[in-house]
Amino acid sequence: MDYIEAEWRNSTLNVSSLCEHLGYSKSQLNRKMNSIIGKSPNVFIKEYRLERALDLLSKQTHSISEIAFKTGFNTPAYFSKSFSELYSTLPSEYIKELN
Repeated sequence: MDYIEAEWRNSTLNVSSLCEHLGYSKSQLNRKMNSIIGKSPNVFIKEYRLERALDLLSKQTHSISEIAFKTGFNTPAYFSKSFSELYSTLPSEYIKELN
């Protein structure tokens, strides 16, 4: 978790870099994380970033595009799609609901 916390903003954080840091193969890490938390490493990283994005959206200090890039997503479109899949609403709708 320390590594994820330190690197989650970095768009190059992926399963391979996590495996390298932990000293696991991709299949070992996948089995371990699925058994412990019921999620693949890729899903875990994406959802971790989206949780942080939710906090940033709540503060309303940055645009949605800025938040997408600040949370490690390469495109605002993929960020919006991922956000919508997890929270069943678009980031723009979430902000409207806050006001």
